Amino acid sequence: MNSPIYPFTSDMVSLPPITDFSFVEAICDNQGNIEGYCLFNDEFYDAKDLATWFFQKAVLSCTPSKGGNYIVMIIHYDSNWLSFVRAGEGKWQVVSTSARRVQNRYADCAYHNGSFYTVTCHGIVEKYYLDGPNGPTKEAIIAHSTYSSVLTRNLVSTPWGDLLQVRAISANRVDRVRFQIAKVHPEGCKKVSPDDLVEHAIFVGLNHSTCLPSKNFPGLRPQCIYFSSPWMTATFDLVARCRGWGGVRSYDIERRVFEHAFPFVGNTWGQCVFGSSYVS
Repeated sequence: MNSPIYPFTSDMVSLPPITDFSFVEAICDNQGNIEGYCLFNDEFYDAKDLATWFFQKAVLSCTPSKGGNYIVMIIHYDSNWLSFVRAGEGKWQVVSTSARRVQNRYADCAYHNGSFYTVTCHGIVEKYYLDGPNGPTKEAIIAHSTYSSVLTRNLVSTPWGDLLQVRAISANRVDRVRFQIAKVHPEGCKKVSPDDLVEHAIFVGLNHSTCLPSKNFPGLRPQCIYFSSPWMTATFDLVARCRGWGGVRSYDIERRVFEHAFPFVGNTWGQCVFGSSYVS
C-alpha cells in the first residue's frame, strides 16, 4: 500500500521582524538579547508570550517554489490589523486596521483569482487591490453583517473558480456544531451543492485554506473537510459552551461522519456532535 501524500510541508519562509511595525519596540537585556517587546509604549510582553497571539494567519499568493514573485499577507495584532510584504522586501506594509477589542475582527484571508480577500467575524467580505497609484485599496464584496453563533469563518479558493466560505456554527444545543458551505457572491453567499465537491477535499483552519483534488493526494478522502478547530476571538463564550471543540479533525460531507485526524487520549474530545448544511 502506498504511503499517504499530504498537501503540506514544514518549509519555512523568512518574514520581516515584528519590530518593523512602528508601534512595536524590542526590549533587550544588558547583553543585547531580546527579552520582550513593548507595544504602543505602554504594553510589555515577554517574547514567547507575544508570539502566541500577535500573528493570527499568513497567506501566500503562490508557492515560493515557483520563484520569488509572491506576496505574503498576514492577519495580526489580535486579528485587528492586515499587512503584506512582497518577496525580497524587508518591510511590512499595513493595509487595514480596526479598533482593538471590537467584535468584527478579521476571521480569515485567502488569495483568489489574482487578489487577496478577507472575511470578518460578522461575515463582511472585502477584496484588496495592492498596486493602486495611491497605495492599497479595498472593495466590499459582501458589505452586510450576518452573525449567528459562528465559531469560525474560512475563505477557500476552488480549482473551478469559486470562492467559498466555510462556517462552523454553534447550533441551538450547546453541544452541537454544524457546517455551512456557501459561494461568495456580491448579492450574498449562495448555496453550494455537495456534488460540487465531488473528488475534492477542503482544508481549513489556522494555516492556508485550500480545496484540492483528492486523486492527486493518495490518502485524502473526497467530499471531506479537514480542519483544525480554533475559534474567533469574539466567540470565546460560545466555545466555552461547546464541549469537545478543539484538535485536528475531518468531516465526511456525504456520510456525515466526524472523526479525529490523529490519535488522541481521553474521552472529552468526542463530545461535540457535528452536522452539515448548505444554505445561503
